[in-house]
Amino acid sequence: MNPARPVYVLGHRNPDTDSICSAAVYAGFKRTCDGLEAVAARCGAMNEESQFVLDYFQVAPPRLVEDVYVRLEHIMDRNVRTIDPEQTILEAGRSFHRDNTRFFPVVRDSVLTGVITVTDLAKTYIQDMAGSSFARISCSVRNLLLCLEGSVLINSTGRQHVAGNVVVCAMSTDILGRYVGKDSIAIVGNRTQAQLAALEHGASVLIVTGSLPVERPVLETADKTGCILISTPYDTYTAARLVSLSVTIKDVMVRDTRYFYTDDTIREIKDEITAAPHRAYPVIGRDGRFEGVVSYSDLLNITSQQVILVDHNERSQAAVGIETAEILEIIDHHRIGDVQTLSPIYMRNEPLGSTGTVIAKIFRERGRTPSRQEAGLLLSSILSDTLILKSPTAAREDKELAPALAEICGEELYQWGLRLLEKRTKWHEIEPRAFLKKDLKKYLFGKKTIGVAQVELLNSDEVRDDLPAIIQGIQEAEEREGYDLFLLMVTDIIKGGTLMIFNPEQKNPVSSIFGSYRPEGTLFLEGVLSRKKQVIPLLSRYFSQD
Repeated sequence: MNPARPVYVLGHRNPDTDSICSAAVYAGFKRTCDGLEAVAARCGAMNEESQFVLDYFQVAPPRLVEDVYVRLEHIMDRNVRTIDPEQTILEAGRSFHRDNTRFFPVVRDSVLTGVITVTDLAKTYIQDMAGSSFARISCSVRNLLLCLEGSVLINSTGRQHVAGNVVVCAMSTDILGRYVGKDSIAIVGNRTQAQLAALEHGASVLIVTGSLPVERPVLETADKTGCILISTPYDTYTAARLVSLSVTIKDVMVRDTRYFYTDDTIREIKDEITAAPHRAYPVIGRDGRFEGVVSYSDLLNITSQQVILVDHNERSQAAVGIETAEILEIIDHHRIGDVQTLSPIYMRNEPLGSTGTVIAKIFRERGRTPSRQEAGLLLSSILSDTLILKSPTAAREDKELAPALAEICGEELYQWGLRLLEKRTKWHEIEPRAFLKKDLKKYLFGKKTIGVAQVELLNSDEVRDDLPAIIQGIQEAEEREGYDLFLLMVTDIIKGGTLMIFNPEQKNPVSSIFGSYRPEGTLFLEGVLSRKKQVIPLLSRYFSQD
């Protein structure tokens, strides 16, 4: 059985502090209060501010999730019997019969070396039966004894491996030399003269059947010639068949076999597996270790990855593959987007300054006081998203809950807020164009695709020297990535406004939306700090007219 998949509590792409902290706290809340196997996750790298908060309060970062597609590791059969390549064909046949299966992975030291099927064994047996000459085998003495349930009477040279043609010495001794030669593996009953003749003609192994006694001359000759003398309880016919089954699996297995990786997605491999519904395929990890088997039947009852979305509810901002996932809840403070669900869900969306505030309210409603760590993360969510409660997005409840959380975690509210803002990346620490993707959100207004990136600085004048490079990057984003309009908000925390940077060729929509512009592709918006509350509504109103 595969372990139950956890429910991912996921923030948006290009995660900010609210997204990271809300995911971490709400996942813990769901585990503790609702008994849900919830795991905090993120679909992007953390910024310096978020990392600082987690380190300060000693909280592990959310798990990095590149997408939410179901993978083979989620559905494959891990409880799989395997065969060692040094096992005999006989042992393999018994394993097939015991387990009533038609397929075994061949594994040694956790490494896949091939596969063996009932068909492979049957082909080997039939080829042996249909051969025009005596079968030639190569195997260890151990395997030969194992298959024959035999014992060694003589092995003066101590050989551990044998190879040669298998000959049943049923003919008269005068013509036996036509069949027995050097290195032959001779099988004979209680015919002393035939046994001696086989030794004289150079047999390297003499198998005496029926557990019959062996005369002293035979023992002495075998010892002198270096022949391995073996006694088996089986009759001559059975012994001949068992000898042919003493070769190892590695000699008959399929080495160049098709396999999949544990992290392959179902959508990538489904067609190939369903094209051969009776086949099974080995699955290995990227480290080469064998992990399990996948077959057609494993694809019949696939359940989607379950997720809880925090701090977003738009598909363009969600993890890759969100359309295949089962959304259980949405906890957010943004406009309602285009994420669709298959059934009714719990959705908590409030016009507050941060998702952390919404989660703090849920704690209060459930009669639970956050721990110091939880309170510290929720406070950081609020102060980060509202710029220490200065942003127009800061609601009455943000301002009520933040001091209470500060008291629980033992931090002075304003001083902690300043420490957060100081951790935000300084402009010259990163290549200017990187800011176009660092905190980017994509919006769909009708048929229009709008990108709005935001960076918050203590001094927006830092960007002036890099305007040409920034505008070129904006133009490339519009041309190559299909944006109808791309804006970069450089929010100046000290001045209390935003320097908006855009493609100068977009002066018509920009002037219509914001009322003014500068020819070089900038305008400063006094008092504008919030993308969500002060910029997106203007964009929505303008593009909804189309």
